[in-house]
This record gives sequence, C-alpha cells and structure tokens, in this order.
Amino acid sequence: MRILAEDDAGNFLGGVTLSLFAGWVKLELFYVEERNAGVGSAILAEVEAYARSKGMKGIYLSTFSFQSPQFYRKHGFTCCGEIKNVYGPHSRIFFEKRL
Repeated sequence: MRILAEDDAGNFLGGVTLSLFAGWVKLELFYVEERNAGVGSAILAEVEAYARSKGMKGIYLSTFSFQSPQFYRKHGFTCCGEIKNVYGPHSRIFFEKRL
C-alpha cells in the first residue's frame, strides 16, 4: 500500500509504502521532498490512522542514525534495537509504536 501527499496543484510532496504482516504495519520507504514542512508528520498521522482502522497492533520501521531518528521519537516511536557501525560510523535503528 502507498500513501502519497500532494499540494493543491497536484505536485508530489512525499509518500510512504507500507506492508502489513501479523497485525503490524511496516514502513518500507518514506520520502518527503522538503523536511520541516509538516508533510512527513501529516503522512505519519495518516499511516497511524490507517493502522488503527485496520486494527493493527503497531507500526515499525528501520532508519539510519544520519536520517531522522529524532523525527520518529517526536511522534511516539521508541527504539527497539540498534546495529552500530553498519554504514561507517552510522547505526541502523529500529523503531516501534504500539497502538
């Protein structure tokens, strides 16, 4: 499944692809054209609403330490694992949010 965000003129602003398995939603790919514009937060809110509407247990994802781990923490996700030095000095961080 995909959730896309567009402006009023139909221009692509961002989106996410999801998969569902065993009562969980996995964020596969998450992209926004411009950070700090509220688009990512809006997309994540839509993902959560979708997950709740389907009766899912939670949402999970992985990201790198140089991407936006603080973004996910701000939205109620908690770190449930980390692999250090995966990509040079950067870690792969796993997050979950239980619904």
